[in-house]
Amino acid sequence: GIKPLYIAENEDGIFLSSEIRPLLKFFKSSINQGALWSYFNLRFTHGEATMFEGIEEVAPGTHSVYSRDGRVSLRQYWDSRNILPIEDTLDVESFNSIFSTVLSEHNIGDTSVAALLSGGVDSASIVAQSAKLGFNLETFTFSTGVENDELSKAQKIASKLGFENFKCTLGEESFGYYREAIRSLEDPLGDSIILPTMLLAQEVAKKHKVVLAGEGADEIFSGYIHHQVLNLEELATKFFPNSVWALISKVFGSIPQSILEAFFPYPAKLGVSGKLKVQEHIKHIGSEFERYISLAGVFEDPVSRRIFNKNVARPAELENYWNSMEDFDFADRVKRFDLRYWARNYTLHRLEKLSMRSSLEGRGPFFDHRIIELILKVKS
Repeated sequence: GIKPLYIAENEDGIFLSSEIRPLLKFFKSSINQGALWSYFNLRFTHGEATMFEGIEEVAPGTHSVYSRDGRVSLRQYWDSRNILPIEDTLDVESFNSIFSTVLSEHNIGDTSVAALLSGGVDSASIVAQSAKLGFNLETFTFSTGVENDELSKAQKIASKLGFENFKCTLGEESFGYYREAIRSLEDPLGDSIILPTMLLAQEVAKKHKVVLAGEGADEIFSGYIHHQVLNLEELATKFFPNSVWALISKVFGSIPQSILEAFFPYPAKLGVSGKLKVQEHIKHIGSEFERYISLAGVFEDPVSRRIFNKNVARPAELENYWNSMEDFDFADRVKRFDLRYWARNYTLHRLEKLSMRSSLEGRGPFFDHRIIELILKVKS
């Protein structure tokens, strides 16, 4: 699932491509209604679906056999749900050994290999381990030009490791490339860093053909904010019944908008739609799947129902996949659900499409199956 493979079929045959655009030359496609819901709620199209009806992505960890008589057989050879969390703690020595092996392999290329470096732990650990293994990497950092961006931290890390650091700065003129970033994605993606990712990849590609990135660490180590919030809420559900959450939701809805805005910890405003989303989320805290989907989604779901017709509904696949993990604890469900959808349709999609636009191979060592398998064996 790290690299996409798209498939489409019509009366002329079966068509395969690593990109969507070539497939559109063979038949006219309409908008996929289910994918439309996913994009406007989750910010990405889900699973094998694309925004184009009739074009799908081959499922990760599977292979398909198409017979001349039209029969199709599908076999899944890797599934995160088959990896049971049996360990109480992470074996640090085993992780370090596997991480070292993975970085040794990912640093090999026909041409020079570079690395994306922010001020965070994820990319810094990749760069540091590469240095320890004796690889000499040029590092690249995106800068917004403001005082408190990640550039200074990245430069300090690179300097300490003896690596050269190059910056790519976002300027006013950069926004002229936004349409190109959207076009390059093919399948739309709602992410504020699609433009920086594309411009940074474009800069790296002037000197290199392969770049290492820190994507994947948050998915497997539950590092996203929504992981922390969901797990805290899971703890709270052990003390408060559903009726309490319904009451809290009503109380929250009665708080004046001005008071909520005063405590909202982000530069933008919460807004009326944001208040409705939070209120709806609180109401669903007692239900595991609804709690997840209402927090992960951009809109309170009734909002999207008012925007679109009744054909644009939440795909049953999402809840079915969640329910297939009923034997897992909540945090372990979240991790596997994110690997199935968020990691593949959001994180990897962004890295793959926006790097390959510049003929740059983006590699995410944290998505190596050996690392994922080790982490998934540890109880969340």
